[in-house]
Amino acid sequence: MKIQDCLKKEALDTYIKRKNFLSQEVELLKNHMELLHDLNEIQEKPLWRAVYESASTRAVKLLRNSGYTFSKLRSFIKQKTLREYRIFVYPIIDKLGKREEELKKDVEALKHFRDRIVVHLDPRFVFNEKRLNENFVEVTLLDKVNDFLQHMAFTLFIKDIKI
Repeated sequence: MKIQDCLKKEALDTYIKRKNFLSQEVELLKNHMELLHDLNEIQEKPLWRAVYESASTRAVKLLRNSGYTFSKLRSFIKQKTLREYRIFVYPIIDKLGKREEELKKDVEALKHFRDRIVVHLDPRFVFNEKRLNENFVEVTLLDKVNDFLQHMAFTLFIKDIKI
């Protein structure tokens, strides 16, 4: 049984729309990460930087954003789970929330990069070489966040839960 089978009927349409969109976003991030690693091997710096910025922005968008995030989806699932399935679904949702909380520092680093360098071109960072480098985040950290997002999407959308 999948999580969507544990939801109230009136919530299914909304869940499916959100599932489709977030699945697509996570798949795009996965493709960005694969391309990023391929570009790193061939030393294509300008294109690598563009893909790096795009991947960073997409990862942050899915976890820390004023719009729709996985955190909001987890909250929606908790609210819309049928009473008889809560004992099975809530621990899964809570575990994902704890894992996201463990990544908070990493996600914040990505968010600072996105906000200061990519989105706002903050002059305190962009035009100061020393401070510009402070905001770049290692690709391994981006990989870690991507792995978590892939795991979360699999858990919430594909994986069968034990009932």
